[in-house]
Amino acid sequence: MSDDKILTNKEHKERIEKVYGNTIKEVMYKMVVERNLDQWDGSKELGISKELFVKWRTQHRLGPMQRAANLAEQHRNKTIKRYQDELEEVNLNRKIVYKNETSLRGFKEMIERLLEVQKQKGLLIK
Repeated sequence: MSDDKILTNKEHKERIEKVYGNTIKEVMYKMVVERNLDQWDGSKELGISKELFVKWRTQHRLGPMQRAANLAEQHRNKTIKRYQDELEEVNLNRKIVYKNETSLRGFKEMIERLLEVQKQKGLLIK
């Protein structure tokens, strides 16, 4: 390739995919997530502009804020699934057994009920 030829984004993408033998998404994932390269080191290694590196990183949701948002969403989905599993057999309308009792078991029952209700609320806020 001669120095005076400017490559388009598509040509850069095709060149990188050919060199690395992977899609640009896989290449970017390895560089950003697995190797933790920033836009300066990553763009230098790929032989592209910092702006193009950031564009591809954003396009494939690999930027720091995007990755944090993805992790938060995964965590939320796991929590919702856990709540659903825990509440599957729970009847929230069941009678309170130790209602008029001032004891640790009465306190425990009230706390368990409050937790069940809060988990149910968490499932409703999707």
